Amino acid sequence: MSNLKNLWEMTSSDGLRDMMCLLACDEKYKKSSSSDYERFAKVCEHIHDLDGNIHAEAFLKKLNDAIGVNIKKEHVNSDNAPLFWRAYNDKDTTLLNDLTVEAKHQISKNKKCVEKNNNIFDVRKYIFSDIKDEINTFSELSQNLINCYISRENTAFYVCLDSGDLIPPNRYLAELALRRLKSDEKCSNEEVNVLLCQIICELCCALKQEGICVEIDGDLRTIGDLAEYLSVHGMRARIYCRVDSSNAPEDVLELCLRSTHMCHISPSIKVTKNNISFIKSLAAIYPIGAVRFYE
Repeated sequence: MSNLKNLWEMTSSDGLRDMMCLLACDEKYKKSSSSDYERFAKVCEHIHDLDGNIHAEAFLKKLNDAIGVNIKKEHVNSDNAPLFWRAYNDKDTTLLNDLTVEAKHQISKNKKCVEKNNNIFDVRKYIFSDIKDEINTFSELSQNLINCYISRENTAFYVCLDSGDLIPPNRYLAELALRRLKSDEKCSNEEVNVLLCQIICELCCALKQEGICVEIDGDLRTIGDLAEYLSVHGMRARIYCRVDSSNAPEDVLELCLRSTHMCHISPSIKVTKNNISFIKSLAAIYPIGAVRFYE
């Protein structure tokens, strides 16, 4: 007798589907345009990004209960997803006897990706440095930054966006803002934001499918609007949003749920005594394994 429900139906939940949004999985994995097996395999691929999350733990428990064996987390990955699927359908746990530990390699690989984000430099300081070096046009400024990003391996940018409504990036307005800065004129928050957002777009376009890594401080809504703009215009980026105890964990979750497969948003938290309770509160609703911590 065949199983009444497939393995995805046995292990999935609304919370798990929300986690797929946080991990910026393609829309097809969150909707009916993908098969149940494709969605199951995608969760197996990303399960280690969800360390400490209650929905991930529930998925593992349901997986074990459904198959009838105790599968360790390190064995759960996209390579072994077909084995789990077949073992459940055929009710044959012997298929799992020779499980490898490919997941350990994948975890190491993911950690290395996070470590690459540690070499961060401030875009604003870079801009003022270029101005002092008599940079003349926005084109020259953006090309300098692009060359710097490409030449310096393991580099991420830090950008502080002042609060306020997002003005869509615009090369002409960015040029005007740069001229004002060169003339030592005071720029409004909106003008500085346009300049910084345009630089982010220039970098995204230059890196194309590879995308960029950028750490952003500022208003959560503004950061979310920027991420949405990048996604809509086909630009790929990994955004780490700096948050602390002044932010409500629910607001951080809402921001991260605006992630797409083109533009992934994750929290970045400075480790301090004042932030410990905030981190614990966030961990209750967000996969703490996907948070970037810095000192």
